[in-house]
Amino acid sequence: MNFSIKRRFLILSFALSCLFLSCHRPGKTVIVQNGHFKLKVEYAGTITYKPDGTGIEKISPDGYVHYRKNEIKVLIKPGWNSVRYELYKSGDKYPLNNIGKKILADALKEIISYGQ
Repeated sequence: MNFSIKRRFLILSFALSCLFLSCHRPGKTVIVQNGHFKLKVEYAGTITYKPDGTGIEKISPDGYVHYRKNEIKVLIKPGWNSVRYELYKSGDKYPLNNIGKKILADALKEIISYGQ
């Protein structure tokens, strides 16, 4: 990895960290694009992460997280005493089977890592 790519990655990480540290502000959008990926994160409301860092514990009733990276799209919304997840790949709804859960886990790790 050359210096320029490392620098871009650090700037990207910092920018997304700042974004997710302020999750209590409604209606925010971040778009990051380079030669390897396109990342778009939209969120609103108050978002509470699980203590073990594996997911989202709670979203306020007016909140949501929309994550898109290349062909993967994850929608996270409040449910009845839970958090609802929807996964899409190449525009089609993708089942939360073993492969879908792995894709979702990878997306959640990325979302949470920027929010820590």
